[in-house]
Amino acid sequence: MTDADTSMLAVARRYYEAGLAVIPPKEDGTKRPIDLWKQYQVERPDPATLKGWYRDGRDGIGCITGEVSGNLELFEFDFYPTYLAFCEVGEKAGMGDLIARIDEAYAEATPNGGVHWYYRCDTIAGNTKLAQRNKTPEEMKHPEDRIKTLIETRGNGGFSIMAPSHGKVHDTGFPYEVLRGRVEDIPTITPEERKLLWDLARTFHEIHIEFTARPASPVIDGDRPGDLFGRQVSWSDILEPHGWRRVFSRGQTTHWRRPGKDIGTSATTGHTDRDTLMVFTTSTAFDPVPNSYTKFAAYALLNYKGDQSAAARELWKAGYRSGGVAIPKPPTTRTDVDPDTGEIIAPPEKISPFRRVLVGEAITEGIPEPEWLIDGIFFRESVCLFYGEGGSGKTMLLLALIRDAIAAGHRVLFIDEEGGIKLVGARLRDMGVDPAALDEYLYYYPFSGFNSADVDLLVDLVEEVYPALVVFDAMSELLSNSGVRENENSEVTHWMTTVPFRLARHTTPRPAVVVIDHIAKNTESTSGPRGASQKKNIADYQWFAKQVEEFDHQTIGKMKLTNTKNRFGNLPESHTFIIGGRDGTIICERFDLSTHPAKAIPSKAEIMLRTIYEEGPKGNAELRSRLNVSDTTIAGYVTLLTNQGVLERVGEGRSVVYQLTPDGIAKVGEKIAKVGDSHSPSFSPTHPPPKKGGLAKKGWAEARENQEDNEWQ
Repeated sequence: MTDADTSMLAVARRYYEAGLAVIPPKEDGTKRPIDLWKQYQVERPDPATLKGWYRDGRDGIGCITGEVSGNLELFEFDFYPTYLAFCEVGEKAGMGDLIARIDEAYAEATPNGGVHWYYRCDTIAGNTKLAQRNKTPEEMKHPEDRIKTLIETRGNGGFSIMAPSHGKVHDTGFPYEVLRGRVEDIPTITPEERKLLWDLARTFHEIHIEFTARPASPVIDGDRPGDLFGRQVSWSDILEPHGWRRVFSRGQTTHWRRPGKDIGTSATTGHTDRDTLMVFTTSTAFDPVPNSYTKFAAYALLNYKGDQSAAARELWKAGYRSGGVAIPKPPTTRTDVDPDTGEIIAPPEKISPFRRVLVGEAITEGIPEPEWLIDGIFFRESVCLFYGEGGSGKTMLLLALIRDAIAAGHRVLFIDEEGGIKLVGARLRDMGVDPAALDEYLYYYPFSGFNSADVDLLVDLVEEVYPALVVFDAMSELLSNSGVRENENSEVTHWMTTVPFRLARHTTPRPAVVVIDHIAKNTESTSGPRGASQKKNIADYQWFAKQVEEFDHQTIGKMKLTNTKNRFGNLPESHTFIIGGRDGTIICERFDLSTHPAKAIPSKAEIMLRTIYEEGPKGNAELRSRLNVSDTTIAGYVTLLTNQGVLERVGEGRSVVYQLTPDGIAKVGEKIAKVGDSHSPSFSPTHPPPKKGGLAKKGWAEARENQEDNEWQ
């Protein structure tokens, strides 16, 4: 053992004694912990385990964050300029002492030029991205690689690589270094101080800002009062009468502090080109980001309970009109601050829900097309009902689509009230999904007992996880958990709007939300899922999953997805999937005939036909061996040739074999007669192949008699 190795073991012991759940990282540049680390999220490894890990020498050290390390949370800046800007803004916002206490206690530099802070707090969360921006074209590794994280945290379930890790731990080869302090001095902060840090971090967020609708004021003399108002007044004119205080400005951005707060910042103006108000707290009348407010919209909310028409009328009377002379200060009808205590008065009970959207303007600026999550199947910001008969394989198919989403780098949140980890874990394992990728991208919650009363907690989870896909399995169990009667339209409508639609439409990630549902046995797909008709009426689109050819864990078959509702109008009518198992693996791949034109018969498919013609019906295993191709390829050939009417499937389950139809016998014989018999000297077009449970002798004879009247299609 080298001195360096001994030193790293000593560091591990010291970090362990400081209360950290020490785990070595992999030394392959992935920044992941070693395998089998999940067990240490609830109980720290013991000293003997640590010694075993570091006995033979390692270059890296890390820890599991969260409760197991004494409610430890990592606060990470991915770029040094972001760290410097945060410290500068925090100092001006009155948070200098808090920042210095954390920064001076223990801080690390990362190989990419970022900074790690650590603190402990009674209140912590899971891993959370607090600020992001769009990547530049030069930063993008692939078309889906669009988002760059600026500030994020690691809490419960998280892992952090720490100094003095070096060597191959990071893909750059550069080390993690201690900037100042010791892990023994990591500070404990209050939940209120933690909230100040998080609120300030969110002011650095730069993407997906959604502007409130333009004011619904009448057009008077060519200019609307709200437009004139926005050009003539300052944010101070609007906010300060209601107790808001300007904290400082940095560049074009001004930071504001809400009434009743003495430290930190609560909102910014000027952060975007449109100079809108962005609020980062829930303790005001404003909706927090990603919403933002124009000057007129903010004025209407503060003074007229959000009634923009009433606000426009009063502004017009005050001179905000073409040819009018506007008074220097806008009229104010109320305040949201108690003048004696400075406390926030609760927002009005009734705020008008009506926000006009200018359709012509939207068309002129360009209406975005629905964004595909999985091409041709799932959209972002939408709700899909995914239904089929019980036992039809719809969950297996959906797990394959989850696999594809993870492979594309998307996070998936899965609320499972039906399958459980044994079923889901085994199927994803047999599909060959990398366990490390599952732990990074799949947020799986089996049998949580979720009901609609917990929807606010679920919304918080979605905001924290930031998934591209949310899956519920199955709807019947979820409705039952919530006390909703499946056949009552009004109750089902309420559940659909308050749970899946809220997640799809009103959370920042705008995920695709998929709800698995059942259909009664032997029911037509057009009938939709069982229960209330409002299921179909309210969903954006529906897929009906049906088994076309039987399959199991040892047999390859087919499933078909049929579109039974298409609100967006650009979904295909159906998809066919090759699905089933073989030798401990599960295959599930899309197979569309559009990629295999009717007359484009692959050469190996022709060999398959000739083999069956010469030797009689064949099973999957024998064809796979003879042709040296995969089960998926065999299944594709079968689909293609079955659709052309030259091949048919006989038998059930594992005894399934494939044989030529009478028309197929005639066509294959015709083709072989034309091209000769150079590949099979023993073949005679007039000699039927041996009978192996396939066509009767009469069928072969009839096919030979019709050879001259048929052509290969």
